[in-house]
Amino acid sequence: PREDIVRHQPATMEKAGGDTIQISQNMFTYACNHYGEDRLEDAKKVMEFYNTDRTKASALSESLGFYSINHAKGIVRASNNPESQAGELEAFAIGGVAFVTVPGEVFGQTSAYIKANSPFAYTAVCSLTNGGYSYMPIKEAYEYDSYEGFVATFGKGYAEAFSEELLTMLKSFQ
Repeated sequence: PREDIVRHQPATMEKAGGDTIQISQNMFTYACNHYGEDRLEDAKKVMEFYNTDRTKASALSESLGFYSINHAKGIVRASNNPESQAGELEAFAIGGVAFVTVPGEVFGQTSAYIKANSPFAYTAVCSLTNGGYSYMPIKEAYEYDSYEGFVATFGKGYAEAFSEELLTMLKSFQ
C-alpha cells in the first residue's frame, strides 16, 4: 500500500442481507459497418497521398467533397471491416442496482435511454467492455455523416437494438 494515502477509516465490507445477484449474458453476431462504399475509390485516392503529401491529400479530399482527410480514412477503414463480428451483452443486478455492459462506446443518448427505461432505480451503463470494439453510434450519426458513424465497426441500428435487448434482460430480473 502507498504510504501517502491517508485512510480515514478502515475499509469494510457488509453482507447485503437478502440481496441477490442476477446475471444475464447474450452472445450475438452483428453486421459490420461498411460506410461509404459508394465513395471508396475516391477515399482511396486521398489516402494514396496521405503518408507522402498531406497538403495534396487535404486538397484532394476537399475537392472530392470529403469533410476531412479523416472522413476519407474512415471510409477506407470501414471497407476493411469483416461482414460480421461476434460480441457480448451482459446485464447484472445486485439488489436494486443494475449494470449493463456494451462492447462499443455508446452515445449519451443511448445511456440515457437505457437508464430512463430500466426497471431499476439505479442503472449504470458500462461501455467498451468484453473486448470493446469502437463507437456504437445512434442511427442519426450515420445519417448526418458524423465522425463516429464513418469510423464505427457496428452497423446502423445496433445501438438501438442493443438498448432494447439490454432492457429485456434487465426486465427478466423482476
